[in-house]
Amino acid sequence: MAGLQPRGCSPGAGADTFADLRAGLWTEGERLQATAHLFVVERAGEAPPDLAGCNATLLRLPGPGGASSTAARRALAAGDEAAAGALLEPSVLAYALQHRLYRQ
Repeated sequence: MAGLQPRGCSPGAGADTFADLRAGLWTEGERLQATAHLFVVERAGEAPPDLAGCNATLLRLPGPGGASSTAARRALAAGDEAAAGALLEPSVLAYALQHRLYRQ
């Protein structure tokens, strides 16, 4: 990531989460977009997100990618431990299950 010079804290998000931010689904999302420089991680095999009008940098990371935090949250919310386990490290899955994260 030569050439990047982060200053302070720069939040990052996967492309799917960034799309939710741009669609207005985040609390104070407009404020975040107006005040922070965002790093957006492109998902392998998908079209890159539209960064027009946003202070953001697109990151293309090596490797297959494919692990979606959105999919992991949905699997946890649905109680699908097997699907969540395919996306999360065992210790993260154990913590999420113990604390009933994303469950209502």
